[in-house]
Amino acid sequence: MDVQGALGIYRGVLRDDPCNFHANFRLAELLAVHYPNDDSDDAAARKGRLDEAYRCMCEAKGERPQACYVWKLLSWIQFQRFVLECDGGTACHEPPCKTYLHDAVRYATHSLQIADGNMDEYGAAVAKIFLIVYLHERVRNRFESAEDDRQQASRYLDECQQVIDRGPGGWLESMYKTVKAKVMYTSNPRDRSRALKLAIEALSLNPLNRLAAEFVQSLQ
Repeated sequence: MDVQGALGIYRGVLRDDPCNFHANFRLAELLAVHYPNDDSDDAAARKGRLDEAYRCMCEAKGERPQACYVWKLLSWIQFQRFVLECDGGTACHEPPCKTYLHDAVRYATHSLQIADGNMDEYGAAVAKIFLIVYLHERVRNRFESAEDDRQQASRYLDECQQVIDRGPGGWLESMYKTVKAKVMYTSNPRDRSRALKLAIEALSLNPLNRLAAEFVQSLQ
């Protein structure tokens, strides 16, 4: 079944049962993560999908507030809203952009706290990967917390490396290499070739890694 077909099914479920956790979560995931890239897609359409995804996740977190993966997806939606509103700018300090990015950090931090409380090492590592992405963006946009964010992102990178060294690969390793490449390049643009090599390695581990694909394209 294609994405549009799945969207129709979940929306149909929610018309009859607006609080259905599974339908809200999967619909939000499809809208914010799996919706196909389309060059003809305009900003208004993307904004509408992210607004719908956010509403779905607000319902989902009301049903399962202690699920770390719920807060991770909610953080990603807010980050995507930031990217859309910021429109690729490198010095964005205007609301609502700043609020979206701060929300992303706050929600991912809450996800990390839940995972740590459940002694879920993998879940905590995933939350840290998300946080590195968001903290890196605050550094890149020169937010007032940039230096603290840089140091925290570096600590999270080291902690994620320790988890990967103990076994988990696949998605986690691919995302780790992606965010490490982005941090490397932001910290020192002269490291462009090393950052590009690392991002290509990330993409080879997971060809569906959009973040890696977009970063590779930006460096080539």
